[in-house]
Amino acid sequence: MNMRFLAPVEWWELTLDPDGKLTTRQVMDRAIDYCINATGSRKFDPDAIRKCGVWDEDGAAVYHAGDAVYLFCPENEQKRPFLPVDHARTGKPLYLPGKAILAPSEDILTDEEGKTVADFIRAHSWKTPQDAFLCLGLVTQAILSGYLHFRAHGWINAPAGTGKTTLRKSIELLIGGVARYFKGLETTDAGLRQKLESDSCPVIFDEADSDNSAKTANMVRILALLRTATDGDVGITKGGADGKSVTYLMRNAFLLFSVRSMIEKASEQSRIFELELEKKDPAEVSPVFRRHDELAAVIRSGDLGRKYVTRIMYHAPAIRRNIEALRQYLSDQGEEGRRAEMFSTVYAAAHFVTSTQDLTPQDMQECAAMASGSDYARVLDDDGERCLEWLLGYSPPMMGNRTIREFIREAAGWEVSEGAIVLERYGLYVRMTADGKKCVYLAATRKNRKIGEIFKGSEWEGVNVKKVLLNVKGLEEQIFKPNAKVNTTERGIKIPFDFVTL
Repeated sequence: MNMRFLAPVEWWELTLDPDGKLTTRQVMDRAIDYCINATGSRKFDPDAIRKCGVWDEDGAAVYHAGDAVYLFCPENEQKRPFLPVDHARTGKPLYLPGKAILAPSEDILTDEEGKTVADFIRAHSWKTPQDAFLCLGLVTQAILSGYLHFRAHGWINAPAGTGKTTLRKSIELLIGGVARYFKGLETTDAGLRQKLESDSCPVIFDEADSDNSAKTANMVRILALLRTATDGDVGITKGGADGKSVTYLMRNAFLLFSVRSMIEKASEQSRIFELELEKKDPAEVSPVFRRHDELAAVIRSGDLGRKYVTRIMYHAPAIRRNIEALRQYLSDQGEEGRRAEMFSTVYAAAHFVTSTQDLTPQDMQECAAMASGSDYARVLDDDGERCLEWLLGYSPPMMGNRTIREFIREAAGWEVSEGAIVLERYGLYVRMTADGKKCVYLAATRKNRKIGEIFKGSEWEGVNVKKVLLNVKGLEEQIFKPNAKVNTTERGIKIPFDFVTL
């Protein structure tokens, strides 16, 4: 019947059986084969939808401007290094048309113009010069939100009279054409998520202040979205009234503005840079704001905001390559987990505003000195240990007060046990390693829906738990056999038995 909606039976018979040798049923069966072959047996995957923003596609940076999609080709030496791409290319992510946002500029920001942009960010009443540099990096990496593997966030604390509105308008002058703007904690997490859909655009959130419990509750839920957006590669899946699920990718870097910060949890402190504007003597700050107004006029007249956004997209592969090199360097220097991710992402992004050259050893040393002597994101990734403890301390329903830790101990003592059966429901397997020691494997994949049950109500609800746990020293990702009798393998997190018995 579906084939008949596409074309009358007579058309199918004329096209597929011109000799009239087949029955109508045979013709329609052939019509089904015809359509399957013509479409390559593809099925629609809602997780493959891409809305506005910059995305990663096989290493290339793809910019979806709403009414057009541009593929950046590093080998292309044309003045405008973007090529239009059909939004529904075969076998690739589906770029759906939407409301037009900023189109790429035909001219790219020069290094000298980049210095103007950097000076423009500095021309505010920052508490320290380091705040200004980090803000430049945060704004820059936010442009590439969907392209980067990790996104840092910024929370700007600005008491009354320090120029919060001026700074917000300055950032909007630079990237407002590609950003999404929200205001006030009347905004709910559901409203924000649905407004963003599957955008990877930067998020500017003004007046993130709370004066009552309802607003505080809203911010707690919004911060949960922010945690997912930090290194989200799975997205948030919500069930619908029609029985179908909807996935929101959440690849957005957030810039929040308020009179005071509402960051309390360690898991948020290790994802968000807290920057500060301070009230200064009028005689001290007046020259700064005069300089700001002069630079704002230059930026408007030269359309430097659009050139700046284009420059960052142009250098996206180089920025990501330098982020990874710097992250490895910082890790070697003792900066671990998300702290190394945060400083490498923001520093490398800020570097490419004024320079097209790769980071030098001196640049890396400077970043390491900044990180080691800084109070920003000072809380280390102890949330990895707390996340593991939550997992081991979870009590499955209908099993009394017995915890996952107790079931693991039981399963380690008996080859076949109730404990092993319970654990396997949650994607946990006790196995013997090659050296004769016992360990636990956690299948932390999208197929393991039970992980959401374990972490429901915790600060890791909706978060990519695998990446959090891999911050714990001693835990690593390995291939293992979930069933010793069947030769199939899965990728899981190896948890040494010592972690369970401690």
